[in-house]
Amino acid sequence: MFNLSIILIGLRFTEVKKQPVKTTFAYNTEVKYQPDSFSNAINGSWVKRYLDNTNTSKWKLFYQSILKKYGDSLLFECNISNTILHEIANENIFLSDVLSAWSDVTHNLETQTSSKTILWNNKDITSNNKTFFYKDWFERSIKYVDQLYNYRIKDFYSFDNIFYIY
Repeated sequence: MFNLSIILIGLRFTEVKKQPVKTTFAYNTEVKYQPDSFSNAINGSWVKRYLDNTNTSKWKLFYQSILKKYGDSLLFECNISNTILHEIANENIFLSDVLSAWSDVTHNLETQTSSKTILWNNKDITSNNKTFFYKDWFERSIKYVDQLYNYRIKDFYSFDNIFYIY
């Protein structure tokens, strides 16, 4: 019933005809399309659904199996390194794109103090130019830099002290 012609450059609506009444409507409103923002919005909505604990869909199990070895939902909180993104891309390019977009958006929005910086998979905290993730430490609730710092003596805990405390 409707005849709609669209010029795809800039998504401009040019003509809409309704057959029974023979009325013509013209819209000259141009919508600006920014591919990066649009892609980031779609990826952000995917992350929201993934992090929703009430969502028990089967598709989550597939992605959880990939993300589990990197800390699962922790990846959406840390300043993720490109190395981790490339490793994940070898298993799933979509997931790598989502994490990259999420990292771009959240890293630009927040300014963290050094004490609340997440240790794991953080591109700013490396050893031999590689980020790290110790699953057993993460499972003991070690997540932030300040958890390894002794404020009384103003120095980091020794390796032995970390094992004693945690």
